[in-house]
Amino acid sequence: MTDTLRDSLQAALGAPFQLGRELGGGGMSRVFLARDTTFGQAKRDADAARLLDRALPTVAPQIIVTPLMLKRAEIAERLGDRATARKWYARVVANWAGGDAPVQGTVVAARTGLARVR
Repeated sequence: MTDTLRDSLQAALGAPFQLGRELGGGGMSRVFLARDTTFGQAKRDADAARLLDRALPTVAPQIIVTPLMLKRAEIAERLGDRATARKWYARVVANWAGGDAPVQGTVVAARTGLARVR
Protein backbone atom coordinates (compact mmCIF):
# COMPACT_ATOMS: atom_id res chain seq x y z
CA MET A 1 0.00 0.00 0.00
CA THR A 2 1.43 3.36 -0.94
CA ASP A 3 1.67 6.20 1.53
CA THR A 4 -0.79 8.18 -0.59
CA LEU A 5 -3.41 5.44 -0.33
CA ARG A 6 -2.76 5.04 3.39
CA ASP A 7 -3.09 8.81 3.91
CA SER A 8 -6.30 8.94 1.86
CA LEU A 9 -7.80 6.02 3.73
CA GLN A 10 -6.84 7.44 7.12
CA ALA A 11 -8.34 10.81 6.13
CA ALA A 12 -11.60 9.12 5.08
CA LEU A 13 -11.79 7.15 8.31
CA GLY A 14 -10.97 10.14 10.50
CA ALA A 15 -9.47 10.39 13.93
CA PRO A 16 -11.65 7.75 15.63
CA PHE A 17 -9.89 5.00 13.66
CA GLN A 18 -6.23 4.08 13.63
CA LEU A 19 -5.31 2.32 10.40
CA GLY A 20 -3.07 -0.69 10.88
CA ARG A 21 -1.29 -3.11 8.63
CA GLU A 22 -2.74 -4.75 5.55
CA LEU A 23 -4.03 -8.19 6.50
CA GLY A 24 -4.51 -9.48 2.98
CA GLY A 25 -6.81 -9.35 0.05
CA GLY A 26 -7.46 -10.74 -3.36
CA GLY A 27 -9.12 -9.80 -6.58
CA MET A 28 -10.28 -6.24 -6.08
CA SER A 29 -10.35 -6.31 -2.28
CA ARG A 30 -7.92 -5.43 0.45
CA VAL A 31 -8.41 -5.97 4.16
CA PHE A 32 -6.73 -3.76 6.72
CA LEU A 33 -6.44 -3.90 10.44
CA ALA A 34 -8.03 -0.82 11.97
CA ARG A 35 -8.60 0.09 15.57
CA ASP A 36 -11.70 1.95 16.63
CA THR A 37 -10.77 4.27 19.47
CA THR A 38 -14.16 5.97 19.81
CA PHE A 39 -16.48 3.16 20.83
CA GLY A 40 -14.42 2.27 23.86
CA GLN A 41 -14.50 5.88 25.00
CA ALA A 42 -18.08 6.71 24.10
CA LYS A 43 -19.63 3.62 25.73
CA ARG A 44 -22.97 4.68 24.37
CA ASP A 45 -24.57 2.84 21.50
CA ALA A 46 -26.66 5.82 20.39
CA ASP A 47 -23.53 7.95 19.99
CA ALA A 48 -21.79 5.13 18.15
CA ALA A 49 -24.77 4.73 15.82
CA ARG A 50 -24.77 8.45 14.98
CA LEU A 51 -21.02 8.34 14.34
CA LEU A 52 -21.35 5.37 11.98
CA ASP A 53 -24.31 6.92 10.18
CA ARG A 54 -22.06 9.90 9.38
CA ALA A 55 -18.94 7.86 8.60
CA LEU A 56 -20.28 5.05 6.43
CA PRO A 57 -21.30 7.19 3.44
CA THR A 58 -17.82 8.76 3.30
CA VAL A 59 -15.87 5.50 3.21
CA ALA A 60 -15.33 3.89 -0.18
CA PRO A 61 -17.31 0.61 -0.33
CA GLN A 62 -14.29 -1.57 -0.98
CA ILE A 63 -12.22 -0.20 1.88
CA ILE A 64 -12.88 -1.43 5.42
CA VAL A 65 -16.59 -0.78 5.21
CA THR A 66 -17.73 -4.37 5.90
CA PRO A 67 -16.77 -4.39 9.60
CA LEU A 68 -18.30 -0.92 10.01
CA MET A 69 -21.56 -2.07 8.43
CA LEU A 70 -21.64 -5.09 10.72
CA LYS A 71 -20.90 -2.90 13.75
CA ARG A 72 -23.76 -0.56 12.77
CA ALA A 73 -26.15 -3.53 12.54
CA GLU A 74 -25.05 -4.87 15.92
CA ILE A 75 -25.55 -1.47 17.54
CA ALA A 76 -29.02 -1.14 16.01
CA GLU A 77 -29.89 -4.60 17.30
CA ARG A 78 -28.72 -3.73 20.83
CA LEU A 79 -30.81 -0.55 20.67
CA GLY A 80 -33.85 -2.62 19.66
CA ASP A 81 -34.04 -1.04 16.20
CA ARG A 82 -34.73 -4.25 14.29
CA ALA A 83 -35.50 -2.52 10.97
CA THR A 84 -32.14 -0.74 10.90
CA ALA A 85 -30.34 -3.88 12.04
CA ARG A 86 -32.02 -5.87 9.24
CA LYS A 87 -31.00 -3.22 6.70
CA TRP A 88 -27.31 -3.25 7.67
CA TYR A 89 -27.04 -7.02 8.12
CA ALA A 90 -28.68 -7.49 4.70
CA ARG A 91 -26.24 -5.03 3.10
CA VAL A 92 -23.24 -6.93 4.44
CA VAL A 93 -24.62 -10.21 3.10
CA ALA A 94 -25.64 -8.75 -0.27
CA ASN A 95 -22.37 -6.91 -0.86
CA TRP A 96 -19.87 -9.42 0.46
CA ALA A 97 -21.35 -12.95 0.26
CA GLY A 98 -19.15 -13.70 -2.75
CA GLY A 99 -16.11 -11.98 -1.28
CA ASP A 100 -12.72 -13.37 -0.46
CA ALA A 101 -12.01 -15.58 2.55
CA PRO A 102 -11.00 -12.73 4.91
CA VAL A 103 -14.52 -11.23 4.84
CA GLN A 104 -16.44 -14.49 5.11
CA GLY A 105 -16.38 -14.44 8.92
CA THR A 106 -18.10 -11.07 8.79
CA VAL A 107 -20.66 -12.40 6.29
CA VAL A 108 -21.43 -15.38 8.56
CA ALA A 109 -21.89 -13.01 11.51
CA ALA A 110 -24.20 -10.85 9.40
CA ARG A 111 -26.29 -13.85 8.32
CA THR A 112 -26.59 -14.95 11.95
CA GLY A 113 -27.62 -11.43 12.99
CA LEU A 114 -30.11 -11.21 10.14
CA ALA A 115 -31.74 -14.44 11.31
CA ARG A 116 -32.07 -12.99 14.83
CA VAL A 117 -33.82 -9.77 13.74
CA ARG A 118 -36.22 -11.18 11.12
